Amino acid sequence: MGSRRLGRRRLYNLNKFGQDITNASGSKAGSGMSGVVTSINRRREGHKVVTEICLDLGATGSHCMASTTVLDIIGCGEAAANSYIYQHEEDEGGYITNVEMACLEAPTGAERDIDLSATWAATGTQNVLIDDEATTLVIANGDWTLGSIDHYAATIGTMHDIGDTYEYFYLVNGSSGEPGTYATGKFVITVEGVAVPKDGS
Repeated sequence: MGSRRLGRRRLYNLNKFGQDITNASGSKAGSGMSGVVTSINRRREGHKVVTEICLDLGATGSHCMASTTVLDIIGCGEAAANSYIYQHEEDEGGYITNVEMACLEAPTGAERDIDLSATWAATGTQNVLIDDEATTLVIANGDWTLGSIDHYAATIGTMHDIGDTYEYFYLVNGSSGEPGTYATGKFVITVEGVAVPKDGS
C-alpha cells in the first residue's frame, strides 16, 4: 500500500483543535467529578504543551456540590470519592509553567469563591479538606463572575512541586460560604507545560 499524506488544511485543523483526551488513560477526571468535565483537550506548540479542561458545574444530573468549610473539596454528590477534575502526567503534559482559570458562566446555587489546588492523592472526597501537602494553583479571593480570570505562574522555588508526575487537580471552597448544589458555572482551565527535549546525538 502507498503512504497516505495529510493535506495542509487537515494538519492545520489537527493542530488548532488538538487531541481530545477526556477518556485517555491517566488524563481523565476522577469518578467524583466526571459529570462536570465536558472535555479535556491537548495540543503541542513546539516543546510547549497546552491542555484545556472545560467544566460545567451545573451540568444536568451532575449534582456538583460545595460544603461550608474553607478548602473542602467540591464533588458530584455527597461524599463523592476521587473528585479530581484532571490528572497531570509530566510525560504527556510536560513540566507545568502556568495554570489559568477563566469563568465563562458565573456559578450559582453553591459557594462562588472557588479555588484550584493540586495534590498527589487521587482519592480526594467531596466535603473533606484537601490534604496539607496540596499546592494552591488559583486563589479566586472572591466570587467568580462572568469574564473573571486568574492564573498561577510557576517559579524556581515551586516548579518541582507541581511539575512532577501524577498531579491531581481539585476544585475547593475558597471561603466558608454557601453550601448546596450548583445550578450554573462554566470554566476553562488552561495548563501550560514544557516537554523535555530528546537527548542530543
